[in-house]
Amino acid sequence: MFVIEVIPLILGTKLDTLSYYSSTDYAVGTFLKVPIRNKLTSAIVTEVHTVSDSKTELRNATFSLKKLPPQADITAVPENIRNTAKALMAIYPSSLGALLYQLLPSEVRSGKYQYPAISTLKHAEESAPRVITGRVAERYIAYRTHIRSVLARRGSVLFVVPTSADIKRAATELAVGIEDRLVVFSPQDTEKKRRDAYAAFDDTSLA
Repeated sequence: MFVIEVIPLILGTKLDTLSYYSSTDYAVGTFLKVPIRNKLTSAIVTEVHTVSDSKTELRNATFSLKKLPPQADITAVPENIRNTAKALMAIYPSSLGALLYQLLPSEVRSGKYQYPAISTLKHAEESAPRVITGRVAERYIAYRTHIRSVLARRGSVLFVVPTSADIKRAATELAVGIEDRLVVFSPQDTEKKRRDAYAAFDDTSLA
């Protein structure tokens, strides 16, 4: 038996964990449905212990643990994100589960959006960083060239700008010829626009 600690994915949740027992050893970063006040709620696994390792805590607890119900369609944070959280553990005094929670988009943490079922894909291409210098217009020409070469190989590109004010120009400059493949995320988006962006992000028909 295992003691599974989770953080509920509901609006306004802080880093307060809930504990359940289960016969299944769920990996840290797994998304589960857990009972909270007679309602199943999405949560992310942050810690897993065997019952034998937690005997003292269980014996001294003033409450009994609930059993996790059977889970269907289980998804988890991809391996590359888990590895990122592990690397951050060397910098920040925090647990793996807490770091994974903080890496989730705010919509997932609030329960408004379900984390998609995706797998880790490791590219064989050169991953060493490159620095592009020149005028802004010249840099965008280089960006467009690189993006189109990646799309031609059925890949994808994440383009990050320093401020929300830069998003409009970046979208305008990079969208030429690939408007139907461009997905924009901005902190200024309305909830509907953000949902539409997630839906477009999930659509792989043009990949």
